[in-house]
Amino acid sequence: MRFLATGVLVGALAACGGGSSPFIPTYTIGGTVTGLEGSGLVLRNNAAGDLEVSEAGAFAFTAGLANGTEYAVTVKTQPSGLGQNCTVTNGTGSGIVATANVTNVAVVCVNVGRFAYVANQGDPSISVYSINPISGALTAISGSPFAAQDASYLALDPAGKFLYAVAGIYGQLIGFNGTQGIVAYAIDTNSGALTQVAVIPTVTSSVYVEPNGRFVYVPNDVEFVSAYTIDAGTGGLTEVAGSPFVTSSLHPGFATAADPGGHFLYVGGGAPLSAYAIDPATGVLTTVPGSPFGQNGSNFPTVDGRGKFLYSVDGGSSVSAYSLNAATGELTAVAGSPFTTAMGTWSVAVKSDPSGTFLFVANQVNASVSSTGNNISVYTINATTGALTAVAGSPFAAGKTPSSLMTDPSGKFLYVTNQGDNTISAFTIAADTGVLTPVAGSAFTAGRNPLSITI
Repeated sequence: MRFLATGVLVGALAACGGGSSPFIPTYTIGGTVTGLEGSGLVLRNNAAGDLEVSEAGAFAFTAGLANGTEYAVTVKTQPSGLGQNCTVTNGTGSGIVATANVTNVAVVCVNVGRFAYVANQGDPSISVYSINPISGALTAISGSPFAAQDASYLALDPAGKFLYAVAGIYGQLIGFNGTQGIVAYAIDTNSGALTQVAVIPTVTSSVYVEPNGRFVYVPNDVEFVSAYTIDAGTGGLTEVAGSPFVTSSLHPGFATAADPGGHFLYVGGGAPLSAYAIDPATGVLTTVPGSPFGQNGSNFPTVDGRGKFLYSVDGGSSVSAYSLNAATGELTAVAGSPFTTAMGTWSVAVKSDPSGTFLFVANQVNASVSSTGNNISVYTINATTGALTAVAGSPFAAGKTPSSLMTDPSGKFLYVTNQGDNTISAFTIAADTGVLTPVAGSAFTAGRNPLSITI
């Protein structure tokens, strides 16, 4: 017979030789699903006990586990027909039962990206593609590519309404007397088409929109970072009071990053990482105690999906890893950092998927150093320590001179611009292993010298 006890404990009493065994309590494994819009999501625990989840909210597997038993929750089947991808947040899906029901497994469902934007530095133009939510294939939209003013690096606001492009790094900004600047575009949210709305003169090599979509930050290449407020109606930019703010580098740039909550900003470049606290009301930057952090040449910083770790590349053949203090923004080197990447690595871009499970690094070939390159290294991120471990089969072949890379919002697909052969490589990311498989039809044609991509 079965008995229910406090905490949904299930015991079994069996008679044997006139005696009886004690109750053996078991505990349920569960958590919360967020963002789910479709049907067909199936979860598994320890590769068994399939559980179909029909709506967002709390879930729990029927079969309980005894104290001290390991559990591992995974996604068996994705929702059907809506272009969603669900992932178990890194660090929540596995562990050991410890005399209590497990209730903190977090399954996050995100819509696959709709449009991809690529800056073709050699044309100059910006290519726009629709993303097939099932296959990940790219199709150029009507009117693409759109004329741009020497566009190089791109940044997209989180709502997908505005695109910002760095202009004039390697040529004069057309119609702007040779001054470098940021060009703002309004996006047709139905078609993905671009309409230029503003030009902001400045000297920069990168542009960044913080995760809440309120402020734009622009390293100025002259020891400063400029801050702007975004006009939610037009996409225009207004400089924040007190801007620009001093950095530690003579040449700040080569990408900027923030934690997922938009509390702290990190700027790389020719010196260690400069760290700032972001005032949520005004966008004003205040230097984090202990800043700058790390070593010279900390380029293309990126923060994992949970805001626990920051990674950057140094232009050689390694990735530096830091733990991020969520209260202060301070950075501490992860044990074992820097981690060696493939031979011929170039400081181009790193990006972790939304679940915080994997890290991707683009490796460019450098014939004077190595005969290898033109590939993507993939690493598993240790959820506790932030340490990196190469996944099986890594690195994976890309096009010639891979430069910028980005996962779509769901973490289902990875896209890489290849400057050397004017293409975009597209991959499906295996949710459990991080292994990359080329999307059918990849590589996709881009403009001349495609540099930056955003989705």
